[in-house]
Amino acid sequence: MYSVYILFSGELKRYYTGQAASVDRRLNQHQSGSGKYTSRAGDWQIVFTCDF
Repeated sequence: MYSVYILFSGELKRYYTGQAASVDRRLNQHQSGSGKYTSRAGDWQIVFTCDF
C-alpha cells in the first residue's frame, strides 16, 4: 500500500508533498537531511496522509 503525504516545516513555513510505501520511514529520511528540498529544515511534521 502506498500513501500520499503532506509535511509542514514551521522553520521554513513551507509544505512538502510526497508519496511512499512507509510514511514514517520516509519522514525519518526527510528529518535526517537525505532529501534535497527537505534537508533545509529538520522540523518536518506530517499534516496529512491518504492511503491507496
